[in-house]
Parts: sequence; C-alpha cells; structure tokens
Amino acid sequence: MFPGAMFLIGLATLSGLLFYLTSANSGAMVMSNFSASIPDPAHDGPKWLRIFWSLLTAVLTPSTLPKDEASVVPEGAGDVQDLDKKT
Repeated sequence: MFPGAMFLIGLATLSGLLFYLTSANSGAMVMSNFSASIPDPAHDGPKWLRIFWSLLTAVLTPSTLPKDEASVVPEGAGDVQDLDKKT
C-alpha cells in the first residue's frame, strides 16, 4: 500500500462530501426561492420549503446510482489482459 493512502482517501472522501452538501444546500435554497412567492427579492424562501427540497433531493439521489443489473462498462470491453492479446 502507498504511504499515506488511507489519509488521502479519507481527505478525498471528506472533501467530496463537503462539495456535495454545499451544492445540495445551494440547490435547495434556489428551488425554495423558485417555488415560493417572495415579496422582497432580498429574502429567501421559507425554511420549511428548503427542508422539503433538501429531503426530496436526498431521497432521489440514490436513484441516480447504477443498479446491480446495470453495468457501467460495456459488455465487450474486456480486461486489460484482453487488450494485450488484440494488439
């Protein structure tokens, strides 16, 4: 194993989650502002609506992940060893 690999993996995971949560929070605020009637543009939509959009986003996010039966790699792609045989 590479030196410091676990630290770098943990740091990358933490920063990825931080970026995801920051984007999700901003998206929930924008959706709240779009779906609410706000008399003053300087104010944000209601907090309960932002929570609603946050929860809906959290529930729908796993549906974007590939399922077990769906393969990300095409069927005929093969392994790296197969590439050596073809060349």
